[in-house]
Amino acid sequence: MFLVRKGNPKGIKTWADLAKTGVSVIIANPKTSGNGRYACLAAWGSIIKQGGNEMQARDLIAKIFANVPILETGGRGATTAFVQRNIGDVLVTFENEVQFIKQEYGADKFDIVYPPVSIVADLPVSVVDKVVDKRGTRKVAEA
Repeated sequence: MFLVRKGNPKGIKTWADLAKTGVSVIIANPKTSGNGRYACLAAWGSIIKQGGNEMQARDLIAKIFANVPILETGGRGATTAFVQRNIGDVLVTFENEVQFIKQEYGADKFDIVYPPVSIVADLPVSVVDKVVDKRGTRKVAEA
């Protein structure tokens, strides 16, 4: 999903919009971050689902990354760059990260854009018996 500046001044709606001249994109490095890898797969899929081919998908990815001013190693670093350092017009991230940003920084500071093509990224968790039993947090951990 895309998190944009309030009012979406660049009119960002699709993956193709991230490749336009003058759009600054904040995204985690796909070589070091699952967040970044999922974003690349979603951008790639946006071309393929429209009947495009591998070359067109590669071209879109290249154009998007040409608009990335800094390549953070992880999703939280990308969030920090966008939210705290005020870099970029759009942050590409997971939906749960957007919820964190709204909670920590205020829901009224940014707009959420759901691109027409996205990817489901289930984030697995595990319960460590010894830890939840010691802390008394089993019920919440298994909710």
